Amino acid sequence: MAWPVFAGEHKDISYQSDQYVIAHRGLYNAPVRTETPESVKGSCVLFARWFTGRTDIRGNAWVIEPTGQIPKVGLVVLTTEGPGHLAVITDIIGYNLILVEANYFPGQVSTRSLSIDDKKIRGYY
Repeated sequence: MAWPVFAGEHKDISYQSDQYVIAHRGLYNAPVRTETPESVKGSCVLFARWFTGRTDIRGNAWVIEPTGQIPKVGLVVLTTEGPGHLAVITDIIGYNLILVEANYFPGQVSTRSLSIDDKKIRGYY
C-alpha cells in the first residue's frame, strides 16, 4: 500500500509503504522509523509509543488524561472513538490534524485527517 505524502509549510513528512521516514527539522525528537512491527499494529497505544519513542504513553487510550488542549506536531490526540482511541499528530494543515495511527482499522496502521474542532477530541498528550 502506498502512503500519501503530506507536506506542511514548515516541515516535510512523507510515508512510503509501511516504512516511515520522518524529516522533522527539529520539531520533536521522534526516531526515524522503518518497518512497523506486527506487535504494535493491534494497539493504538503501543503504536504511538513505538512511533514517537515516548515511554510515557502507556495504559489504555480511554484512561490517558489529556495534558493540554492545543495540538502540536508530535503530540498524541486523544479521542472518544470506540471505547477510546489515540493517534500521533504528524502535521497540522490549516484546521486539520494529519494523523498516523494503529488499530483505527483493526490490526492496521493508517493515516487520516481530523478537524481540530471535531467533537470526538478529548485533548492532547
